[in-house]
Amino acid sequence: MAHNVYTDLQGLHNTYIFVMSVFQVDYIHCLVPDLKEITSCSFYWGKIDRYEAEKLLDTKPEGTFLLRDSAQEEYLFSVSFR
Repeated sequence: MAHNVYTDLQGLHNTYIFVMSVFQVDYIHCLVPDLKEITSCSFYWGKIDRYEAEKLLDTKPEGTFLLRDSAQEEYLFSVSFR
């Protein structure tokens, strides 16, 4: 059987992706152990974009903020404030 370098590299790549996924999930759970508690807070608005957040905050007093899901995959949350 001939040695196939492409297959070996593809296998290593798949292993790397799997390992990175496992570490990423563990990292998120360590970073935010009470995710369920945070997402049930009154200041958490879920999946809204920046423009929707700005509209919601427009009539609120200075210092008002809300927490929303981040549009960037590498972050969990974004904070919008007035």
